[in-house]
Amino acid sequence: MFFGLTYGIIKKISDSVGHPKLNGIYQKIFEARKDSLSYKLLEAALRLEHFEDPLADKIIKLGTHLEKNNKFVWDILQRLVADYLNYNSGRKGADRHKLITKFNLENRPGLLTNEEKSERKYTPKLRPKFNPPLLKE
Repeated sequence: MFFGLTYGIIKKISDSVGHPKLNGIYQKIFEARKDSLSYKLLEAALRLEHFEDPLADKIIKLGTHLEKNNKFVWDILQRLVADYLNYNSGRKGADRHKLITKFNLENRPGLLTNEEKSERKYTPKLRPKFNPPLLKE
């Protein structure tokens, strides 16, 4: 529950204030608060959501730090990276591969949805049969 709430708040802030033309303002704010984990996570969300080049190495560096020190925030960052890769399917090459590898997205079914067609695997979900209760007259 807390994961979904925190993720939603970060995404809402990123969607609300994110615009590449405001980059200069973001830089001043993030430099003033460079030690704050919440600002680092928000900066990563803004870069992934709104900037053409989100600086994959900087996000990977943050991810490496979080993986060791704060698993909860690392999971949120992992989800933000997966969203970035899913909705920017034209993003290919070394940065994409580095992000997928560092954030362990190849081993998380359901997070990364737009792999190459040759890599997609269909696994049907078996649903239990629905047996409606008998009505008594």
